[in-house]
Amino acid sequence: MNKYIVRGVNHLMIITADNKDKAVAEFYKVNKERVLMVVEHGTKCKVLIAGKITGEPVKECFYKFTDARYDIRWMFTGVPCEVINPLYLDGISFGVSHDEAVDINLRELKTCTHLYMLKDWQKSKGARYIHAQAERDNIQIIYEEF
Repeated sequence: MNKYIVRGVNHLMIITADNKDKAVAEFYKVNKERVLMVVEHGTKCKVLIAGKITGEPVKECFYKFTDARYDIRWMFTGVPCEVINPLYLDGISFGVSHDEAVDINLRELKTCTHLYMLKDWQKSKGARYIHAQAERDNIQIIYEEF
């Protein structure tokens, strides 16, 4: 039996179960709310944020990615977690080509346990591509709700 940390919208629980699916089922049975994330207790997480950057006003873009970082830290309360803001990745700047930026993000994604999708991710070709790669690599995907 393993211990899992399960976060819903309003509750955080540590559940002992045979596997992740059983932990999620137990959480839902007790709390009747959607699960935002689940991670095995003792696991260190690394979360990449993805969303629309190209064509966004610089200030708004900075704020939405910074706000997401705080949301992720709340969501992963009690779990060691590194949050990766793509605006600060080596090689990323507001002058870099779109393809180069996507490649840098894809390299970073390979080192992550989770991908956090901002609300506007579907408006971004790069974020959609990163999302598809995360699905292929079975990286847990979390969607911004707030």
